[in-house]
Amino acid sequence: MNANKPFAKIVLDKLGAAQSNKDNNKLSDVKINIEDQPFFCHRFILCACSDFFKVLLHRQCSPNDSLISMIHITLKGIPHQTFGYVLDAVYRGENKLNETKMIEIWHAAHNLEIDFLKVKCEKYVIKQIQLENYTAIFESAIIIQSDQVLKALYAFLAQNYDHFITTDVFISMSKESFIGVINNCGESIVPADLLVESITKWVTHILPSDEAERPPAAAETNCQDIKPTGENKDADSKGVKEATDFKEKPERKDDYKNRPLEAIFQRHHDEDKKKLCQADIDSRWKHLGLLFRRVNFKLVSGERLRELMMDDHIMACDEARSIVNAAAAERIDRQIPKTTNKPGYWSSLFG
Repeated sequence: MNANKPFAKIVLDKLGAAQSNKDNNKLSDVKINIEDQPFFCHRFILCACSDFFKVLLHRQCSPNDSLISMIHITLKGIPHQTFGYVLDAVYRGENKLNETKMIEIWHAAHNLEIDFLKVKCEKYVIKQIQLENYTAIFESAIIIQSDQVLKALYAFLAQNYDHFITTDVFISMSKESFIGVINNCGESIVPADLLVESITKWVTHILPSDEAERPPAAAETNCQDIKPTGENKDADSKGVKEATDFKEKPERKDDYKNRPLEAIFQRHHDEDKKKLCQADIDSRWKHLGLLFRRVNFKLVSGERLRELMMDDHIMACDEARSIVNAAAAERIDRQIPKTTNKPGYWSSLFG
């Protein structure tokens, strides 16, 4: 043993060597099949790193598990190459993230509940945010509900506000996400007039009728409860365990006994993609006052105030009308001490 080599690194090297040897499964007690690709793993390592496997294997195992030679698990919805990268991170501590792999590995780490890898992916993703890829990152951050990545995205979108408000991401954005962006729009970043213009654009945009708002969490995975299949009833006597569909955090312990093990992960249905994070027109009007409260109306131009006061739809919103009228009254109060006898004075206040 190399005395100068960190012990943790030595252990990782040994684990990595054991995991890499696909033909030598003598010391493995879990076989995971993905797309006909076998992965021989170790229960104690999977349970130590993944809450998903910890729950699955703990509830699947029985007091007689010492007699079982191998637990068989089938995973669907995760590419085998991606799962290989995940195992490399778990066994070797290797970081194989790059721009083409980061989204898939991030989703896999989330679905398998590997917290340390999920955090590593999020830190990497935050550094990679740019105009060319922020849409895909935003979609994934909503599905995964990553507060850190969303916070970074909101700041990025505020810095690129002129571009952002011309995109479908802006039009389809939920109220919560839009507020997140607005909260990052400091006075030196986004002019107040542009902020007001974008709010009215978002509120008044009519989405197609099938694009109603829905919670993103529903699209997180497509794992189902365990269902008896009538197959492999003698699985325990054969020393083999396999499985059907189950949730990441199953609730019924009895459902796990003598069932084949199969987990199906699906990021979201294709037909749900366009519906993600989108809000309907009726609910948007209700948020107008809430959004206006986040604007410093002292910096809004007189011309913009006049446009708002002449908009019947905006004036029909009690809170929005109150905010606009208060800003107009404050502007008049500032001007009253000055001479009011000049021709066209009053019309110039909001022009």
